[in-house]
Amino acid sequence: MDKLKIDRTSMMQLAGILLMVSTIVGFSMVLYYYHEQQVAVLRYSLITLFSTLPAIMYFVFIAWRKTSLFQDYVSNLHRLGLLSPAPHLLRGSATESDQQYFGSVRIRGYIKRFEGVYGPVSEEITEELINNSKRSSGSISRQPSALTDNESTSKIFSLSTAIPVFVATALITIGWYLYLPPLEYGSNTNDLMAVLAVNPNPIIYGFIGAYFFCLQMLYRRFVTNDLRAKAYIGVSMRIILSILGAWVLFMVLEVQFINFSTETFALLAFVLGVFPTVLWRMVRTAASQFTGQWLPSIDSPLPVRELDGLTVWHQARLEEEDIENTFNMANADIIDLFLHTKIPADRAIDWVDQAILLSCISPDSKETSEYQEKRSTLKKYGIHSASGISALFQQNGELRNSQQLGSPLENISADQMTLLRSTYSAVQNYSNLQLVRNWKTPVNALTFTEIMQQSDIATDARDTQKPVAQNNSADLQVADQL
Repeated sequence: MDKLKIDRTSMMQLAGILLMVSTIVGFSMVLYYYHEQQVAVLRYSLITLFSTLPAIMYFVFIAWRKTSLFQDYVSNLHRLGLLSPAPHLLRGSATESDQQYFGSVRIRGYIKRFEGVYGPVSEEITEELINNSKRSSGSISRQPSALTDNESTSKIFSLSTAIPVFVATALITIGWYLYLPPLEYGSNTNDLMAVLAVNPNPIIYGFIGAYFFCLQMLYRRFVTNDLRAKAYIGVSMRIILSILGAWVLFMVLEVQFINFSTETFALLAFVLGVFPTVLWRMVRTAASQFTGQWLPSIDSPLPVRELDGLTVWHQARLEEEDIENTFNMANADIIDLFLHTKIPADRAIDWVDQAILLSCISPDSKETSEYQEKRSTLKKYGIHSASGISALFQQNGELRNSQQLGSPLENISADQMTLLRSTYSAVQNYSNLQLVRNWKTPVNALTFTEIMQQSDIATDARDTQKPVAQNNSADLQVADQL
């Protein structure tokens, strides 16, 4: 059976190579023997390539990366402590069957989340994940390769999740046909530069700006393992808004009595396609001439760019997940953050950690100076995150009741002490803080392979009737053995 699978894979690879070679040879023969059709063939080839490239990136990504994405996802669940039985069930009166039932429901819920993003996972993988969790808390499938070996190609791709890709491809194709319209029959057939003859309508440059941004965005997601069908909904929205925005932009420029050339309008439409928020700022400026007041701003008073290490690309990505400010980040669903954004897990945890702290010291929009002063005070004492101030209080119990402090806090003022105590109390109200602590606990930092080996150790111990401890100290011993 394994040999048959290898032969089948080799045949598919060979067929793909032959198809590619045949396409190149056929394309070259058409260009060589049919001179009168060279321009048309090249032009339509460009349109086809530019239109299908985003979709090709998606399907190649899913085919290559689905298995490793699933493994990383389950490993992150374990590190967060979400594959283990809920603490309140262990402490309560729940029976073993109740614990197994709720554990099964929880794990199936996590699998459904993954399927909603990357397509279906075989029931065999799900059942083995649940069975292993029953044998040893937090264990997972010992056969990760089954995701690729036992699933057919039809299960890799899901029509329901790929619909946004098809819609975006259709819009992109229409846009390129408008930008590179069909040539009249027999016109400029000997001029190869006619291949690049474009539609002079400046509104179309809004689409070009949107395509320019989206292609870069999709490439970044491809190389960072963050490409999924939902991204193509954003592509479709940006293309539509770029065209609508270009129409509105024309009216805004006329309202402001600005004399502009066609080239200027085309340039502004291109910028609008790349940065759609520019339009609202221009509309607010134009409307203020008649209303006498500013329209509401769409900017958040404490945007996520306040977090250390966050770039414009990260900000745009997080906004797609409805995370526009530090309050949203502090209360974000960390599992969805891992699954949907594919931001490196350590970095995402650090941003959530920072966001919890900043949310506790954030002021009203009119008191930004007070906010900056508080943040500077915390940084002065090496506090950059919620877990940092929690660790400071846990390591120095006298901080809660006394000012008899050791270096470097011995010269802290009463106001600064009040700030530290109030901030420490405030961060304890965020449920994500416990997940952050779990993540930063060394005993939870196991790789996918180590977790599977832990499952084997637990199973062997049970079969030989050896006791397997369930507390953290036993987990640490298992980790040491690995």
